[in-house]
Amino acid sequence: MRSFKSSIRRFVLVGTAVLAVAIGGAPAVAQDEAGFQTYINGPLREQALREGVSARTLDAVLPSLTYNPRVIELDRDQPGSSTAAIPAFAPYKARHVDAARINR
Repeated sequence: MRSFKSSIRRFVLVGTAVLAVAIGGAPAVAQDEAGFQTYINGPLREQALREGVSARTLDAVLPSLTYNPRVIELDRDQPGSSTAAIPAFAPYKARHVDAARINR
């Protein structure tokens, strides 16, 4: 039997991975609690299953996820953000990456 610490660590790691997938590919439907729940219980769950996350793990993690409008607000206010789904990297690099930052 796994130790409690090991179980918690695994839960946190899986939860973080699920969130990373959710945040990285969240479509416009996830703009409120209802849309977020639809997304995590539909496309996100299906993608996680395809990528090898067990249904048992998803059943344990997904119900604990909630929509947080503050996260969306902060995401939209990122420096260098644009209205495009995937902004071009070259303009961002020109504005934000210089030798001083690379050498830090």
